[in-house]
Amino acid sequence: MFGGQNENTKEIFLCVSEGRNSNDKGLNADEQAEILLELGCTLGFNGDGGGSAEMIVEGKIVNYLSDKVERAIPDALLLYSNSDYKVEYEGYEITQQESSDTNHIQISKNFKLYEFQSPDTREVKIAPVLVEKLQKLRTSLKDSVNIKSGYRTITYNKKIHGEDNSLHLLGQAVDIKTNNIKLSTKDLIALAVKIGFTGIGIYDDHMHLDIRQITNSKNYVFWDNRKK
Repeated sequence: MFGGQNENTKEIFLCVSEGRNSNDKGLNADEQAEILLELGCTLGFNGDGGGSAEMIVEGKIVNYLSDKVERAIPDALLLYSNSDYKVEYEGYEITQQESSDTNHIQISKNFKLYEFQSPDTREVKIAPVLVEKLQKLRTSLKDSVNIKSGYRTITYNKKIHGEDNSLHLLGQAVDIKTNNIKLSTKDLIALAVKIGFTGIGIYDDHMHLDIRQITNSKNYVFWDNRKK
């Protein structure tokens, strides 16, 4: 799988070359570059190839699968128009109607992608398991969960004096506002532990939750940074 962008027209090309069969061995990197140059591309990329390379247009596979069956794939690149669209994401239907901003897609029942974006650049990186646990928290509370901070770029993290090794930089941490949560702090902590958050911190106006790897006997770490 490879692709590029035409310098003049700004058109984006995505290509999947067929290979690993008796008729065609596929394309090497130089041959891919030649095709992109013929298309007027000055910017190009080479993606992961092999049996998992698959192109789907309007729900249909349009390339020859070397293994003759679909493989499970860990990631995908999606392109869609600015008009209304629907796609399936982990069991939820995503419908875009009013905004063409991709960060407005629904990534769980009650959360949209933009809620986790870094305020400085609107870049976003978020671990699916973190969203899954956060959704469980939201469902258990039966009330809204407002996000104070999700993903942070290195620049923004430094600006707010975040820790150099903050899990926010990896999309593995989130801060939620606590001023609208009716549950007591003690019960909120107990619920977070039950759901499986492994890093839990309490502050005056928010609660930090993360999914760090941990091996202590409690299977989580807790800290209280509220002003006394």
